[in-house]
Amino acid sequence: MTLIAKSDGETLLEHSILVYEYGMKVVENLALEEEEIKRLKELLVLPLLFHDVGKGALGFQEALEKSTSWKGSRHEILSTSFLSQFNLIDEQQFAVITHHKDIESTNKKRKLPWEQIETIDGDTGILANMKESFNNNEIEIKEFCKEMFSIINYDGDFTCKLKEGIGIDDKWLRFPNKRKFKRKIDADRRILAAKLRGILRTADHLASAHVKPTNPIVMSEYDITKYKLRKFQEKCSTTKGSIMLTAPTGSGKTEATLLWARNNQFKNAKLYYILPYQASINAMYLRLAEVFEQEKIGLLHGNAMYYLYNIMDSEEKEGKKLDYQKKIKNLAGLAREIYHPVKVCTPHQLLRLSLLGSGWEMLFLELHNSVLIYDEIHAYQPRLVGMTLATAKYATKLGAKVAFASATLPNFLKDLIREKIGNLTEIAPESKHISDRKILDQKRHIINICEGSLMDKLCDIKGEIRKGKKVLIISNHVKTAQSLYKELEDFLPLLLHSKFNKRDRRANEAKLFDEKPSLVIATQVIEVSVDIDYEVMFTEPAPIDSLAQRFGRVNRKGQRPPEDIFVMNKQVAKHELYSKLRVEKTLASLATVDNPVSEMQLTNIVDQVYKDGYDEKETREFNNGFSIIDTEDISENILPGVSQDWVDELFEENDKCDAIPTCLLSEYENAKDSGYWIEANELIVSVNFRDVNRNAKTGNIFIVNFRYDKKIGLVTSVQEDVFM
Repeated sequence: MTLIAKSDGETLLEHSILVYEYGMKVVENLALEEEEIKRLKELLVLPLLFHDVGKGALGFQEALEKSTSWKGSRHEILSTSFLSQFNLIDEQQFAVITHHKDIESTNKKRKLPWEQIETIDGDTGILANMKESFNNNEIEIKEFCKEMFSIINYDGDFTCKLKEGIGIDDKWLRFPNKRKFKRKIDADRRILAAKLRGILRTADHLASAHVKPTNPIVMSEYDITKYKLRKFQEKCSTTKGSIMLTAPTGSGKTEATLLWARNNQFKNAKLYYILPYQASINAMYLRLAEVFEQEKIGLLHGNAMYYLYNIMDSEEKEGKKLDYQKKIKNLAGLAREIYHPVKVCTPHQLLRLSLLGSGWEMLFLELHNSVLIYDEIHAYQPRLVGMTLATAKYATKLGAKVAFASATLPNFLKDLIREKIGNLTEIAPESKHISDRKILDQKRHIINICEGSLMDKLCDIKGEIRKGKKVLIISNHVKTAQSLYKELEDFLPLLLHSKFNKRDRRANEAKLFDEKPSLVIATQVIEVSVDIDYEVMFTEPAPIDSLAQRFGRVNRKGQRPPEDIFVMNKQVAKHELYSKLRVEKTLASLATVDNPVSEMQLTNIVDQVYKDGYDEKETREFNNGFSIIDTEDISENILPGVSQDWVDELFEENDKCDAIPTCLLSEYENAKDSGYWIEANELIVSVNFRDVNRNAKTGNIFIVNFRYDKKIGLVTSVQEDVFM
């Protein structure tokens, strides 16, 4: 009989050949020295060819025929036992035995079953039965092996009768704790095992999805910008090594960082562009697609799959939704593999490496000699800043070059970056250069500090709208934005905030860019790297770095005469989102500026407001974040085959949960029943735990009886049946 690898009938021979070919290509595409690439290819030949030979066991083949599992028996254990006859080193064997499961994980489903690998007193009953099942299919397995060996022209002896044991030192499979594991196995061996495992897992995943490894990009072959470079952009384009770049919004900061990346790209090196918000990440994904080929770019954030699904051609998708769901799931999954030469992501995604998130070994390989661009790090909370700098330093230990870019980078944060990362070149526009002086002296805005809240300014807002101005309103809280929407509903505003479901938020973001509505009301989700241009702004008070980002959405290119920014001295909501002291300092400084304000003045105010840096609590949070890993000796964090569910523990807001409003429940359940799980999940909204009835659920999702409207979002203060 022909040995089968997959339930769809793909043969073991077909799959194994693909894994071998793809694995060799993955190694060739790594940004490593030639000597190391050569060694990795040599070590991976047999693990790639025979990683799944254990599937030849009679029990596994019978289970595939019946489309059932083999009673939890792990074929990779048999593969490891088979390879033991070829005197492989433990690192090779470890890659094979863990190419599906971990030796230790906070998720029990990801752990290798110990009862199948425990061999101190000889093979356990389960393992002995598994081996018997393998040995009973000796003839077919031997034919398969001959075919595989012919690929590498090997005609030596081998046996398909498995002997006692697995063929790997027991210390690799026991994980009493991190300290003992590291003490038992030298750092160099752990690092090699992590690399071999990452490559084998990637090759297996790509082969299973029938996706060929994509070729690296050579950034020097791409035109980054068609415009004449400013002097600070020229400096970025010629600087070697890590940098800090401070440049105003609309000045060409993104192009400058890409020019820097092009000049610092090691052969085959990956480019990571890291941003704080999903809206800005999605926008950057499309922007980079205009520079590089779209298929070369990976999108990596919690909702990437939904975004990719919905930017596909709707007519092409119609009638084939189930097929497209599978396609998009695979496409989104590729961003976590060693695949895309360029990736756009949140900082949390890189923390998968330092916090041992599932699949961290792939990221470990990709970050070698990579180029990382951190855009607007000032927008992160202190703990995340600490974690981000720790991860960036970790990456530099792997040869990576790092750029920190921002329109508003306070001096205290620059000092922290220099202290933690080391030697960086600081770049900023300089007034001695004509092209730079134009943007430094550029006066795009007239700042007006106003008494009262946005609600007190409604008449003026309406007046600006009636003049035909494009008006942008930014509030600090969702409920304030919703209240403003109701007050200004006659003017057909577009509302943007975090209380929309994925479907409606995406639709609103599309309207923002495509239709350019005359009135937009938003929260701070619109602050960073969103390329829009309005003519007048009304905003609630915030610290200067946040306000400067907001200002950048008005008169973005400075091609019009200075335009008005109205900053209220009070916010509508009682809850203070920002430091009261910093907001007060900001308002006091802005009240004294000479209008129209220059970019240099705003930069000076940033340094004035943040002169004392983090306060005591923020400093503790920063230090706590930075101490997540040993940044001096990265080998301390290399624990191959070990993973943890880091996102839930560290970043998901513990007081939040997913819920479906009652008005969308029927649509949600119909989509699920039809198999359209992407479209169903796009209807879910995030709510506070305190707002849900713990007994009202559909599956694992809470049902909430709050008003939901595609134009307003979730209104948690109003029950569905009383909303007017």
